[in-house]
Formats: sequence, structure tokens, C-alpha cells
Amino acid sequence: MVDFFDTFITDLDCLGYLASIKWGKGVCIRATPSPILID
Repeated sequence: MVDFFDTFITDLDCLGYLASIKWGKGVCIRATPSPILID
């Protein structure tokens, strides 16, 4: 738990990390005939 709070000092630090995991390679829109990758 201490390591967590040392790594993520603010909520924004944590959110930035989670966003980089989820959208690290960009956002892929699959609702189109050909998927579009947005960086």
C-alpha cells in the first residue's frame, strides 16, 4: 500500500497511469467499416 501511494501521489497521477494502460496505443473506433486508430 505504501508503494502505491509513493507511486501515485495525486489522483491525476493514478488516472494518467490507467489511461496509458487503456489507451496507450490510441483509441480504435470499431463502429466504422474499417477500424480507425486515433493517436
